[in-house]
Amino acid sequence: MAAACVATLLVTQRAALISPGPASAAAEGPRDLYAAGGTPCVAAHSAVGALYASYHGPLHQVRHSSDNATRNIGVVAAGGVANAAVQDSFGAGSSCVITGVYDQSGHGNTAPP
Repeated sequence: MAAACVATLLVTQRAALISPGPASAAAEGPRDLYAAGGTPCVAAHSAVGALYASYHGPLHQVRHSSDNATRNIGVVAAGGVANAAVQDSFGAGSSCVITGVYDQSGHGNTAPP
């Protein structure tokens, strides 16, 4: 199951980067499909969008290189893509790095922050 989750995550991230589509919420996310099939994931990470249709929390955290200020970047709408406008605004005039990716599964398996 873990390999399938990782493979789907990579495909999902690639598709979102190539064609993010509209900002509206997804009817069903990739992780919803696993749960419906009886194989829910114990962790779900993506910096580019929600992996569950109902997910509306933070996706990742970014940090300014200049002053170490941080900001959580969430989705535009539940089940949608990352709010790039917030990240662009926060990072204007400085370089930023992703310092952590949040677990969307609800199991608390967040990669630091």
